[in-house]
Amino acid sequence: MQDRQSRSSQVQKRQANRDAPARPAPGKVSRTGRMGTSPGVQRQANDAGSHAAQVHEAAAAGVQGGGSRMPHAETIQRAFGMAHDVSSIQAHVGGAAAEASDAIGASAYATGNDVAFKSAPDLHTAAHEAAHVVQQSQGVQLKGGVGEVGDAYERHADAVADRVVAGESAADLLAAGPGGGAAGVQRKSADQGVLAVQGDWLGAGIGAAGGAAAGAGIGALVGGPVGALVGAGVGAVAGAVGGHLAEEAVSSSSVLSAEATTEVETAIREGRKQDAVNALVADLAAQGRIDTGLLAGGVITYDASVAGEGVANPPGYDASGKALPTDVRVGDDAFANGVVLLHTSVMHEYWHVLQFQDAATSPSVVPGQGGGALIDQQEVEAYAWEIEHAEDTGLSEKPAMMKDAWRRLHNNYWVNLSAADKAPLLARVTNCHQIAERVSGETLTFTP
Repeated sequence: MQDRQSRSSQVQKRQANRDAPARPAPGKVSRTGRMGTSPGVQRQANDAGSHAAQVHEAAAAGVQGGGSRMPHAETIQRAFGMAHDVSSIQAHVGGAAAEASDAIGASAYATGNDVAFKSAPDLHTAAHEAAHVVQQSQGVQLKGGVGEVGDAYERHADAVADRVVAGESAADLLAAGPGGGAAGVQRKSADQGVLAVQGDWLGAGIGAAGGAAAGAGIGALVGGPVGALVGAGVGAVAGAVGGHLAEEAVSSSSVLSAEATTEVETAIREGRKQDAVNALVADLAAQGRIDTGLLAGGVITYDASVAGEGVANPPGYDASGKALPTDVRVGDDAFANGVVLLHTSVMHEYWHVLQFQDAATSPSVVPGQGGGALIDQQEVEAYAWEIEHAEDTGLSEKPAMMKDAWRRLHNNYWVNLSAADKAPLLARVTNCHQIAERVSGETLTFTP
């Protein structure tokens, strides 16, 4: 705890010594205990079985190796209750998980205790996938190997996620299960979001040449962006490796409602900076993208004394080691480039809030990253969120700002990390580099 407190006090996030800004395709897969069933995914009328096998192989590859703590775990656990422990869920974000998600036309999928996200998920997406993990533990059976869009499993997972986002208990829904009969074929078109399948799991050797014998059963309940924060939150956007990622991650404008955008723009123009922050946070909270319960006083505060765009002050911890709500403040620099920069700055600091929560009883160690260089790792993650969610904030339409976000990530923090500290972040940062180059239209320095 002292390590985080002392080191964080040396760094004010996004501070003024940095230069001023010059600056998805849908789906879900879930494993079950079923064995020996025939794959039956139908995305096209021909060769459906062959495609299903490819989906399962890609899903397996995406969750190989160790995972990390489930995003939004604290919030989800509070809503799920002690009878449905999410601490054992292993999350895989970006990298191989993003590549697998892209390959199967998904933004997220759950298989056993592993959940893969194309990019950092929003609360609704994370809770939806966690609900599928619970469903699988209760024995999901999809008739014919494939489920229907809007079937009992999807409705149930969405209902659970809605409860989580609303801050309500979902324990009764999880205990009752999805109910209803077994589903038939389930899919949504690529611009809508959800594909769910169930079929063979090729065992421990899956992905190797020649494949492996059928092993433990796999099902797939594949979850779409659900208004990606993310993205994915996230709902979620932009996480696949290569040019496809960059193409998908920078194609649309801000997720803020038109009403909120106008309100924030007006408040900024009139110099009512706290009102601008309040309007932005309220809209994001209403969409489930910010949990105001994690913020001190339930708000983000405008503070003219903040030297830079913003700061998330390290919180205290209760007797059990749980992080208390975080004091988040934004300074004048956050208003220098309109709604886009304010939105980006607020979410950058909120990412730090989630980092404090995830650290739990070991605040000097961010789960999945190990110890050391904590500040640099946290900032790399926060800037990676900015770049991955460029379409959520409108950053995708600001080439100079995107270039600056990459410069900060890379030049100010990434280069300070050792090879060991870089390793768990390398795939994600590589993805961000591709996105940043595409948006900025320039060749940007990257030292892996």
